[in-house]
Amino acid sequence: MIVEPPEPTSARWTHSDPATADLAAQLRRNLHAWLDARQLSDIAPDVVLASYEVMANSVEHAYRDESSPGPLTLTAVHENLVLTVTVSDAGTWKRAEPTPHRGRGLVLADAITDHMAVDHGSGTETTLTWDLDHSER
Repeated sequence: MIVEPPEPTSARWTHSDPATADLAAQLRRNLHAWLDARQLSDIAPDVVLASYEVMANSVEHAYRDESSPGPLTLTAVHENLVLTVTVSDAGTWKRAEPTPHRGRGLVLADAITDHMAVDHGSGTETTLTWDLDHSER
């Protein structure tokens, strides 16, 4: 599977494919390139890390009871002084108990965003937001 990189001039980018580790890795690379092209290199490491942690959760957990993975969708929007990345899947949510070496991805993502919201409606949708007005990083 080849994920085409987003248009660097586009303020909105979305991609959806079956939730696999390869997809998450490609989306991570393309997200970083898109952020660089949008002159957001200073916050790109935090954005990419938080987004990847959420994508990894979808890949690993959303479709664990299914015979094949369902969709993983990443949408990035850079408008005005706000950057929003939304990761969604159509899987089922089950709270995992953290272990000494795992289970800290959402905590990490929350710590490096200005706002994080998780909705467990039909699937899981996690929205990560950075306020660029005060993110002088």
